[in-house]
Amino acid sequence: MDIIRERLAVSTPAEHERRLHARLDANCPVVLEIYLSETPQYASVIGRLINISLGGCLILSEHLPWRNVEPSNIDEIVYSTIETTCKVYLPWSNLLRIATIRRVGVFTAAVEFDRPISEKLVEKIAGMEQRGARTFKPRNPWKYNRILPRK
Repeated sequence: MDIIRERLAVSTPAEHERRLHARLDANCPVVLEIYLSETPQYASVIGRLINISLGGCLILSEHLPWRNVEPSNIDEIVYSTIETTCKVYLPWSNLLRIATIRRVGVFTAAVEFDRPISEKLVEKIAGMEQRGARTFKPRNPWKYNRILPRK
C-alpha cells in the first residue's frame, strides 16, 4: 500500500498543473488554423469545441493533419512538422484568437489563448449548444480540412 501511495505522490498531476481557470463543457463548431513549420503551408480544420476556459480550449476534429499518425509517435512527429502558434475561430460567437498548441492527440488539440477571453463570453459559448445542433457551413468549403499554400 505504501508503494502505491509513493507512486501516486510522485506522479500527482497537481504539481504540474498549468490550468488556472475552470473548464466548461462546450459543443459548437470551431475552426483551427495550423501552420506547417518546414513549408509555407497551412490547414484550416473544422472541428467541435469540447471544452473552454478563460485561457484555452480543447478541440476535436477528424480532419487534423496528424490523424493518421501512430499515437506513440504523435508528439515527436507533430511538433517537428507544425508551428505551435495557431489561430482559433468560433464562427457563432465571432471570436478569433491567436493561440499556442499545448497538447495533441490523434483527433484532439488543446490550445492556450494568447490573451484570456472574458468570463461572460466563456459562459455564452459553453451555453450555446447543449445538443450540438449548430454546424458550420463555410462559403468556400474548398479552403477547409486540407493543406493549402500560405498567402
